[in-house]
Amino acid sequence: MDLIRLIIREEVNRLISEGGYKRQKNERRHGKRKYSKEEWKKVNLIYNKLKEKFGNTKSNKELVAKAEDEFDKILAKKLIKYYTRKKKGGGEEYYSYNDYESKNIKSSTADAEQIRTRIDQENTDIAAVARKVFPGHTDEGAQSQLRKILNGERPMTKRVASILSDMISSGQIAVNKD
Repeated sequence: MDLIRLIIREEVNRLISEGGYKRQKNERRHGKRKYSKEEWKKVNLIYNKLKEKFGNTKSNKELVAKAEDEFDKILAKKLIKYYTRKKKGGGEEYYSYNDYESKNIKSSTADAEQIRTRIDQENTDIAAVARKVFPGHTDEGAQSQLRKILNGERPMTKRVASILSDMISSGQIAVNKD
């Protein structure tokens, strides 16, 4: 009975997150994205160029969707900010924070908290563990990063969580005896 309730609850949440039928119908009719008048003028210019390029080989819906995608790519390029970070051997590296966040997905708070409570920080050599978890960092930077993650000052990524759980299961990290 509990399994049936769980399935029904998940299905209701899925339907709520997908949105109503009317919204989906309007998106199909008027395009999926909402732009200001100036932005629609720019999308229309891209649409006209695509219409000249492809002629009658593609439908208007396909051309509008392609024009919206092209415009979104242009907007995305303008919104991307690049940051610098220090490299281990010296020098600097430029990176996009959007790419960084997409590669370093945060683990759930419950998983992170479970790992934090299992690790005995007083009997573990945090510096040695940090060098294995963050090989690209300097020794001090890696230790600082791991200490902040273990104290909950920074979120734990899935990569860090998997490395720490592997090290716990192999006995490389001391575990609290609770």
